[in-house]
Amino acid sequence: MKIPLSFLLGLLALASVGSAQNTPFSLIDIGALNGRPEPGAANGVQIGAGNHNTNGANLASTAITADTSDIFGIAIDNLNQAGTPTGGLDWRLRGDTTSGAEPLRFLGEDFVKNNLGIIRVTLTGLPAGTYEATSYHIDPDNDQSANILVFVTDALGTARDTGAKGDASGSPGGAAALTQAFMESTSATFQITADGTSDVILYFDSSADLVDDEAPLNGLRLVKLPPATEPISIFTAGPETISRGESTTLSWRIAADATAATISRGVGDILDGRTDAQGLGQEVLGPEKTTTYQLAVDAPGGSEQAEVTVTVRLISDFTLSPDVGFAGATYALGWEVRPDFTSATIDDGSGPQPVDADEFGNGGMAVNPLATTTFTLVVEAADADGNPEQETAQVTAVVLQPSQHKYADPGDGWDLLFDGEADPVALLGWDHDNGSDAWDGTAPGAGLPGGAGAFSADGDGFFRFKTPATPRPMACVAIRRTAKSISPGW
Repeated sequence: MKIPLSFLLGLLALASVGSAQNTPFSLIDIGALNGRPEPGAANGVQIGAGNHNTNGANLASTAITADTSDIFGIAIDNLNQAGTPTGGLDWRLRGDTTSGAEPLRFLGEDFVKNNLGIIRVTLTGLPAGTYEATSYHIDPDNDQSANILVFVTDALGTARDTGAKGDASGSPGGAAALTQAFMESTSATFQITADGTSDVILYFDSSADLVDDEAPLNGLRLVKLPPATEPISIFTAGPETISRGESTTLSWRIAADATAATISRGVGDILDGRTDAQGLGQEVLGPEKTTTYQLAVDAPGGSEQAEVTVTVRLISDFTLSPDVGFAGATYALGWEVRPDFTSATIDDGSGPQPVDADEFGNGGMAVNPLATTTFTLVVEAADADGNPEQETAQVTAVVLQPSQHKYADPGDGWDLLFDGEADPVALLGWDHDNGSDAWDGTAPGAGLPGGAGAFSADGDGFFRFKTPATPRPMACVAIRRTAKSISPGW
């Protein structure tokens, strides 16, 4: 990905002339409904899903009237670590400040916070354009996360990392101690780009904070930036690396008054309706080879070129099954490579051997390693310009010898270790499947798991002997069988 130097210089130019060229769009005060709104807040009210101490409530889509009279919507919910929506938002009010009305003080008095995962803010119907967004993060009474990362889904990409970070780790000691400077110290500032149709989604993610993963959100300020005057502000691809058959999205922001704009590789003239009045545009593509796209723009401010490369993986998958076994066992290697490969080899340490794949790039082979072995797959091909490419992947077959087992030795040694097959009762000459000591079929940790038995769980075979009637707490042993090796499992 290349972001032209002119874009960075343009940002400096905007900063140098102050905010006069920017348009205040909306200040959204987020928190418990019985809190007081920040002066000048959108709709003149607090935006929330409940009063103080309302727990587990998400904010349904709520209409907001911007300072520019545009109407858009906001919804707030919570995602768990797996990215699944879940009720986990708490609404809090920490009391009213007692002196003055310094900007942002009312904003900081109340907030919404996550109890699990990620706060997701969805903005619907946001007018097309680029905005500077500032989020505020403080619980006046408590220290919270110091690492509130901000990701954005907008016209420029999906869940892209803005690089911005909120910091709620320092409590001022109560709402009365809030100041504008303190509020600004908690904030994260980043840019979002709306196409006027699609939702813009903000993710406030503190899940990686091992000290405190609670992320308060007090509000959002949106400022609309003026149209770009540089020929090219942004030219990106997302994702930049794909497998064959997957797609990527080219996104650009060019001068709104551009007179000519084209992208190579058959994309063509992007002033044909694919670029809006703000100079924003996108194109979804599915290249079959690694491809570099070039954007050329002519505008009153000058002419400029930029390029971005989309890498199409040579190796989509390289697998081994099983990954652990005994000497002489059969392992299955499988691979999926780009069908246009020119060379593919696998090396088990004895030298590369050529391998093949079908018309879809799929191939496989059986191997019988006698010792732990790493298999290295090397694939070569040419990109869309004919330049050579190479990619490498590895898998390792762990081979156990007859005297080994795949479970760590217990500190006091094994109760039983042998090679071969045996019946648990015949092995010990002990049948304890009777009376109150008999196993009742329940899972470990429940019921009466006594007696002797052979069974399997989680893909492992087990011999288990337990005598729950005995007063001795360790008078039980589960003997786990893996191929020809038997060892106890605790």
